[in-house]
Order: sequence, then C-alpha cells, then structure tokens
Amino acid sequence: MTRTPDRALFVMPRDGSQWRNAVGLWVTVAGWAAAGARRFGSSWIVTPGETVDADGALAFTTPTRGGAPARASRVPLVVKTAVKDGRQAVRAERFRRAALPTEAREGTTAFVWQHHDVFARAGSAIAKELGVPLVSYVHAPQVWEAASWGVERPGWGALVERYGERPALLESDVVACVSTAVAQELGRFGVDPARMRTILLGVDDVFVPPTIPRVPGRILAMASADAPMKGIATLLEAFAKLAVERDVSLVLVTRPEPGGRTEQLIDQLGIADKVTFVNGVSDAELVEVMGSAEVACVPSLYEGFSLPTAELMACATPLVVSRAGAIPEVVGPDGTCADLVAPGDVGELEQAVAALLDDPERRTAMGAAGRARVEELFSWRAVAEATAAAYEETIAAFHSEQGARRQEES
Repeated sequence: MTRTPDRALFVMPRDGSQWRNAVGLWVTVAGWAAAGARRFGSSWIVTPGETVDADGALAFTTPTRGGAPARASRVPLVVKTAVKDGRQAVRAERFRRAALPTEAREGTTAFVWQHHDVFARAGSAIAKELGVPLVSYVHAPQVWEAASWGVERPGWGALVERYGERPALLESDVVACVSTAVAQELGRFGVDPARMRTILLGVDDVFVPPTIPRVPGRILAMASADAPMKGIATLLEAFAKLAVERDVSLVLVTRPEPGGRTEQLIDQLGIADKVTFVNGVSDAELVEVMGSAEVACVPSLYEGFSLPTAELMACATPLVVSRAGAIPEVVGPDGTCADLVAPGDVGELEQAVAALLDDPERRTAMGAAGRARVEELFSWRAVAEATAAAYEETIAAFHSEQGARRQEES
C-alpha cells in the first residue's frame, strides 16, 4: 500500500559557514521549505554540516547587508578558482556519500529538492535511495555565471560544466528556474524543456513603501561595486553628467574594495562629495534607504533574476534598469514599473534618470505600479502557490512515469 507523503527534503550543497552572506539564497530555500511543510506536514533542509528546518535556514542569514570587501591577494584569480573547484569537488563527493541524517529518514518523503551548484549530486543520491522525484533549483548555470563576473576557467571550465553541472540537471525530474532567461540558458545542457519550470523568487514582507518624504535628487543602486557585470561604472559616468547641472546625490548599497576600480573612477570623475556608500545595514535599515531615493538604477549587464530589483519595486521606488538578462522579466513592460535602457549606454541611462527626476507624477505612478506587480507576482503568497503547484505536478508526473515503466516491464 502506498503511504501518504508527510515531509519534503531540501538539499543544500553548502552549509551556513560557506554561504554565510548569501541572504537571498537562504531566504529562498526557507520559503520553499515552509511551503513544503504547509503542504506535507514537515520539511528538512539537509546541508553538509547540519540538518535544519525553515527557521533554522533563516538563522544562516546574516543580520546585515552590504558585505565585507574581498581581502587583497597576490594569488592570481585563476589559481584561486582552480583550488576552490578542487576543494568543492571533494566536499561534494563526501556529502554525496554521507548517510542521510536520521531526522530526514523518518516518515515518507514526497520529493527531494536540490539547489544547483558545481559538483552537487547529494540530492540526486538521496532521491534515488528513497525512490522519489528530484527537483533541481537553478538560479544560474554556475560556470557561465562566474564567467560573466570575470571568473575564468581556461582549459577546465567546459569540463566542470559537463561533469560538475550537467549530470544533476539531467537526473532531475523537474528543473525549476528563477526566470525564463535562465531556462533558456539551460538549453545547451540538454535539459528537456518539458521538464523545466519557471518559479520566481519571493520578496519579504518587510519591503514596503516609505512613510516619510523621499530625499530630493537622491539616486540609489544596489550592487557589488567592483564587479564589472553590475554596471556601476556606467552609472557613475551617467551620474557625473547629471551632477554637472543638477543637485543630485548617489547612494550605493555596497562596500567597495579600498583603492579599487570604483573608488578610482569616483575620484577621476570628481564626484566623491556626492557619492555615499551604505553597507552593514539590517533589512529594516535597508528598506529605509530604498524608500529614501527618488529614483533607483539597476545598470547590470546581466542578471539571472535580480531580487534587489523586486525589493525596490516593493518599496514603490521608480526604476531605470538595463534591458539585460531577466531584468525585463522582473519589471514588466517598458515604462510601467521601470524605464529600460541599453546596458552599458551612459547617455541613455543619464537621459532616462533625468526624465524621471523631472516628472514627479510619473515617478509616483511608476512606484505604485511596481508595488502592485510585486504583490501580484513576487509576494510569498504568490510564490508559495506556484511552488505548491510545482510540487503536485512533479509528484504526479513521477508516479505516472513509474507506473508506465512497471507496465512495460511486466
């Protein structure tokens, strides 16, 4: 007799010590696990270090945003990347071979959810052992995303993709992606489109519109300042042009590398007195900062999703964003919640920001539209509904395939 599933398992290839600053990641898996617990009764999140529930995963998040700068190192990045890949391959194999924790063995499992990472196969092994469907959750192909940030793997990148990423994706009954842009990128891995699902990220309820007036002329951006793919250099050059004839200020929610490319460019442009860095803030403080700006910019050259964009929309902050990656998918039609510009185009970005600064009525309308879009698509209620539907579909399809296979064998 088939037993009714009473729990779901979520497998994270790294634990809180390795992904301590990955706030969005742990919030996401906690949200998925909470939805699983509501549907089946309980959920466990299995990591190499410990097994926790949804609340335990949230404990892995740090209380601050902005992060610490990377320490200067004379070791070439390519060497550090090779060493990290080797270490992660060893850790991942050790995790794959580890016994399933006792608390995760109790009861009847509905499915196993695995966060995609290089060499991550533990979830695959657990799903096979328990005889249940496997869901792989993909924020972005890892080797490809790292390359977009300037992390190259000359001579071995293709091998890591082939042997460290592709197997788990092909073993999955369902591959859940954060955006259609990511789903399209996975096509080259040979993943069957019929097995892919797009499930958006959720925005925490703490992100709300401000209750006090915004700061006149304030522009805001959230990004890793020294990562070229985030487009901060483009924003700084556009801001410098705006600052020539306008009383404007720029707030960057990040911690730049001391003496790095961002600080150097700010000095070269002569705008140091108009640029402020904010870092080490709590979510509540971050909401205040987001709600203080008249306009926010997302100048990235690529994003697999961009949760900060959705968070800014939740704060009813009007946006100027790049027409790149999944950003248009997040903000919707051009001109409604955000004005879209070509990535890397300083002039177009400057003009778009200037136009919004000059039009308070349009800023208000755009902010309201952004807030409404978040409530419709990115609230945890909406995400939980989409997640629950994916759970049901995954389980039904898996058992249908199993039944068909048994008929063929009999």
